[in-house]
Amino acid sequence: MNDWLEAGRIAGIVRDYSKKIVNPGARVIDIVEELENKIKDLGAGIAFPLNLSINERAAHDTATFGDERVITEDDVIKVDTGAHVNGAIGDTALTIVFKDEYKDLQRASQKALEEAIKIMHPGTKLGEVGEVIQSTIESFGFKPIKNLTGHGLKRYEVHTEPEILNFKTDSNYEFYDGQIIAIEPFATDGEGYVKELRETKIYMFLRDVPTRSPHERKIVSMAKNDFHSLPFSKRWLPRFVGRDLILERLTNQGALYSFPVLSEVAGGRVAQFEHTMIVGDKTVVTTKSLE
Repeated sequence: MNDWLEAGRIAGIVRDYSKKIVNPGARVIDIVEELENKIKDLGAGIAFPLNLSINERAAHDTATFGDERVITEDDVIKVDTGAHVNGAIGDTALTIVFKDEYKDLQRASQKALEEAIKIMHPGTKLGEVGEVIQSTIESFGFKPIKNLTGHGLKRYEVHTEPEILNFKTDSNYEFYDGQIIAIEPFATDGEGYVKELRETKIYMFLRDVPTRSPHERKIVSMAKNDFHSLPFSKRWLPRFVGRDLILERLTNQGALYSFPVLSEVAGGRVAQFEHTMIVGDKTVVTTKSLE
């Protein structure tokens, strides 16, 4: 269990550190690379590319080569951080805003997470967690995003069963002692659903396939071995002509899984908070704030 605690501790440090460097005028690529490097400097591996999703973009966004985006005062910024220690993962997120008009949206997601954690113990039903998240977010006048979920965690697996829905269901699935999960309420002033964009910046190894070229073999080898079959950024790969076409081909062949950028369907702004925890009579939040 020590690996899970250490991964959570490091992810929490990096998440909190993001509040110091995510400021108007800061470049997205500089923020992302500084936070990823901080994970490594603290002695952990990167469990998935640092997600920095802005405004209506809810998840799976990260920096790319030549990324010219700059943070503005009007932005609602989700920072989703993952660190791993020997495959044990700490997955955590927060939302940063600068204008008062977005602070209720920020608070809705944060409060929903806090309330969900309060009821999390062995025997808690999945539907009960969703009900608490939904009712809390709606009490602020916003909607939960219904097609984004929390999830289980296993070594070298960021998303496993169960899917922890952010709205009330009749599910009687019960959480059990020692289970490792991540709860992540998403709140929005939009319609409450996300769609896939045609942008993909993050991939993950699925299986070996016959390859046509040294570049294909290199990408498959890196995805499987260098990145431990965890999600990786296109930015981490060597740069060569035709790289995007190779990634598309490997995805179509089932060698890689792609994570398109997810955006709120009505263009609503999105807030997210997330903690990893070990379920027990006294549930341990591994990614708790050090502040």
